Amino acid sequence: MAYRQVYFRIRTDCYNSGWTSDADRTAFEKESRRLFQELGWTATLGYNGGCDTVTMGQQDLYLHPSSFSGVIDEASIQPLQEQLSKARTFRCYHVDRASASHSAHHIIARRTLEMWGFTRIGPQYPQSTIRLTGSAAEEAVPLAALDQWLKFRYIN
Repeated sequence: MAYRQVYFRIRTDCYNSGWTSDADRTAFEKESRRLFQELGWTATLGYNGGCDTVTMGQQDLYLHPSSFSGVIDEASIQPLQEQLSKARTFRCYHVDRASASHSAHHIIARRTLEMWGFTRIGPQYPQSTIRLTGSAAEEAVPLAALDQWLKFRYIN
């Protein structure tokens, strides 16, 4: 399996830096969950107004109304594009793929942080900050600071 950091660029007519109505948001959320669940993905509801996430094995995507982003197996890209083409509340118009080395860095960093008990936070920018869970749960750390340390320690 070759994993890539991907961005499924989508256009959601009822979203422009905010939802036009709660009904539109609910319809988008229900449809996006259903489309992924039909392919065997597990949906996790967004926390405190944040966007949902979907996972399958080591793959995960953050379901923002302008982009579904995360790390997935390259072999999953085409089937997901075909599945997303069935959507009525949004339209997937492009897929951006990060380079293999960039994707490998994200996977290594994510797995390392998960081993230490870190989770992503921030509903709009889920990879911008991480939070330590457990006894030090109030300590938020910028991902950029750990990114530099991980690059030095694990990648170089």
